[in-house]
Amino acid sequence: METLDRGERMFKSSVFRSIRSGVGLHFYHLIYNHEWMSVDIDDQVARLLAERHFSKEPVNDWAIRCLEAGYDSRNLRMLAAMLPAYAPSEFDEKLQAALKELGWASVPPYVYLIRYARSIATEIVEDKLDAIEGSHEMYKVLRVTDSPSEMDFWYTFDEILCDQRNFVKTGRKGYFYRETGRLIDEIKEACYDFLGLPRPNMASLQETSFEDGEESFKKFLKDNDVSDEILWVFREDLILEGYNKIAIRIPLAADNRDRATECFELG
Repeated sequence: METLDRGERMFKSSVFRSIRSGVGLHFYHLIYNHEWMSVDIDDQVARLLAERHFSKEPVNDWAIRCLEAGYDSRNLRMLAAMLPAYAPSEFDEKLQAALKELGWASVPPYVYLIRYARSIATEIVEDKLDAIEGSHEMYKVLRVTDSPSEMDFWYTFDEILCDQRNFVKTGRKGYFYRETGRLIDEIKEACYDFLGLPRPNMASLQETSFEDGEESFKKFLKDNDVSDEILWVFREDLILEGYNKIAIRIPLAADNRDRATECFELG
């Protein structure tokens, strides 16, 4: 292993702190499986796929809703017209064929569920959806995707609801108990964090390009007497060496910066 200078040690340490704080889990989903980056679906498709994922409604009823929403394919129509007497295997065959025709079969559950969660969070902060009702949906997504780095508040939300139910039964307020007004405020705060939006009472952040952000970070490093050479690393470039120790494989892939740019554009 090569000897690291001061800047490299600081960079190495910051990478490890990011992984320990949960950022690495988000990158694991979106970078380690970087072929998912090419998937592009809109909010309506994400909602339909998420509702299919969670709902117990008959699949032909779901197909009818897709048709009503403006999506169409030969097998989707056939699926919508199927009667309950058909065998489950026949429903599944038509469903898979319809998903393939619509271009939805290749969309991983993590992608459409997180997109669905973002649309729910947006509706909450815009007061288009009841915050507590929407948080039930957010918690369902959290349980399926296991994304604590992005949605950790909704673990606490589940504890809060448990304490509120207990308060109704016993009159005792547990550690996680919140008054409804405070709970709604905390839910909205968590939604702003999840969406990466500034708070309503804060000035909006100026948009920047990846290149400008990189140059700004280099200036920050140089101003603090640290090498401004930036190495872009991904999960597969790192080797954990026990608690609080991490090593970086070298040489790094030549296209790592391009992949980092894709991550930045992804948001």
